[in-house]
Order: sequence, then C-alpha cells, then structure tokens
Amino acid sequence: PMTVPLPAGYSVRPPTADDIPMMVELFTTSSLHDVGESQVTAEEIARQFSMPGINIHDIAWLVFNSDEQLIGMGLAASFPPFVQIYGLMTIHPDYREQHVVDYLTERILKQAETYVPNAPEDARVEIVAGVDGRNQWLQGVLRDLGFVKARGFFEMKIDMDTQPPEAQFRDNLSLRPLEAARGR
Repeated sequence: PMTVPLPAGYSVRPPTADDIPMMVELFTTSSLHDVGESQVTAEEIARQFSMPGINIHDIAWLVFNSDEQLIGMGLAASFPPFVQIYGLMTIHPDYREQHVVDYLTERILKQAETYVPNAPEDARVEIVAGVDGRNQWLQGVLRDLGFVKARGFFEMKIDMDTQPPEAQFRDNLSLRPLEAARGR
C-alpha cells in the first residue's frame, strides 16, 4: 500500500497512447525550465511505450491536478536479466511540492522492488536514473534520496554551415551499409 497520499483533488492513472501529446508538453515544459532545451518527441515516447516487454499500464503513472492538467509522470522499467531498473520522473515546475515528489518516488521504488526477485540470486541490482547534468532540481531530488552519481556523459555537437567533404579511404577500405540479413 502507498504511504504517501496525493493531495485532495489530485489523481493518478496509467498513461495511454492518447496521453502522448500531453506527455510531450509536460516533458518539454519541464526540460525547458530545467535545462533550457527539449528534445522530446511524440514519436520517441510512442517508440518507448511499444518496446517488447513493456506494459506501460504496469510501470508508469500520470499525476493530474484538480483541473485535470498533467503535472507529473513517473516510470520504473527493467528488462532481463533485471539487474538495472530504469527510473524516470518529471514534474511540472509549478507543481514540485514535496508531496508530489514523494508520491512518485514511492511509486517508482515500489515498482523497482518487483523486479528484484527476477534478477540472478547473486546479482547487484541498481536503479538507473539518467539526468541531464544541467537539471539541478532532479539531481537534488535524487541526492536527497541517497542516490549517487555513478557516471557522466557529454554530448558534443557542432553547427555546420556546409556539408563536410566526402570521406577519403585508403586503398583496401570502403564504407557500405550493414547487411543484417546476410549477417554482416
């Protein structure tokens, strides 16, 4: 049973495909606020929802305020061999009250617990929460929960004014598409 209730008037339910536009709006608003940019698309969310082994109704939750506005989302998913559990949480910047954070955190952690019995007996199971390094709010939430930063990644990009020159290869090298059907 949940020990952290949502405030009166708030509601929670699993997402459906019809909710994807609202979810894009929530992720975009939160990301623009926290890191200054957003790369979330409806296609990306739909692709993740349709991954094999995913039953989105069991692993994700949408939180709505009393005006039926989507203000938060949480998710916990894992795949065999169940040694990494992927957690995700976003909350609209105007609704980051502690009770919403605590509610979604509890849902994520309770869902994560359901995967542990499926992991190999001697395995170390971890919850992985990917966070943009510029997102100070979510880093603080995770730090307060006792999470520690295990690794970081940097994305490098360059805006080019022209196409790069065609690649030049040595005599015995060539570039060709992968031919998956032939095992190459």
